[in-house]
Amino acid sequence: MARISLRDNALWSLPNYLLEPRHYYLGGDEDKLIATANKWRTAIGVLTLAGIAVAYPAFTQSLPGQITGLPAGTGAYNFFNYLANWLTNTILAVVLSAFFIVFFSLVLTLTARSGARLATLWQLRWPVVAIGLFVLWLLGLVGLTAVANPVADWVTSQNSVLIGIAAGLVGLFAVLLVMTWLIKALYLAAVNVFRADDGHPLLGLWVSTAVVWTVFLINALTGGDPQGVPHDIGLLMAWLGPGTVTVINAAAWWRLSHTYGTVLFRDGPLGVRR
Repeated sequence: MARISLRDNALWSLPNYLLEPRHYYLGGDEDKLIATANKWRTAIGVLTLAGIAVAYPAFTQSLPGQITGLPAGTGAYNFFNYLANWLTNTILAVVLSAFFIVFFSLVLTLTARSGARLATLWQLRWPVVAIGLFVLWLLGLVGLTAVANPVADWVTSQNSVLIGIAAGLVGLFAVLLVMTWLIKALYLAAVNVFRADDGHPLLGLWVSTAVVWTVFLINALTGGDPQGVPHDIGLLMAWLGPGTVTVINAAAWWRLSHTYGTVLFRDGPLGVRR
């Protein structure tokens, strides 16, 4: 397993250092096929959220008008409605992931053998740590953006072309850095389910399955009938994503069970932190 270090491209790789799993539970072993399946699962999950947003646009029906003032029914309104729905679903998925990580961590601890429960519970600290780091990371990014206006006011007050050019270059770099951090943090949190594999090999499979179906059900129950697309296509877009994620996770679970000769990994971690 390649070690994650801050020495190489330190600024750009900081989210990787915080949110990429080290596969501690399995002693550092990483199944390449399952790693690929995780990426496909995430890609399909993102498309699922987009598909649900199209199929059930009434889920966030009032948001575009409140934010943009656009009249309902226009093309721009519909676009912002889909975008608001997708963003809402993404935030909902992150929050649900944190909840289900705690819930399934308790389930996995209780189903472990009595002599392995303490070790299992201790190993499950890693996803909780990742959630905490993720929240602190987002708060830090918000803090960085909060200082932008005072700095801009100071640069303007200097009435200097050189200072303006220098501030513009620094500002451009800062914007690129912050956006890169944000995108990487969201991507890594989604792909690795807050380092779930460090806590337990089944945790990410269970959590991602529960999240995608919960988001689907919330939208289906509150978003009304599909609009803007044929009814059957809308339903297919909404159902296909959760079903595909479930199949991928079931296949990954089967492979883990076949490889390690256990279904629930009730004997605790196979490896120790290195």
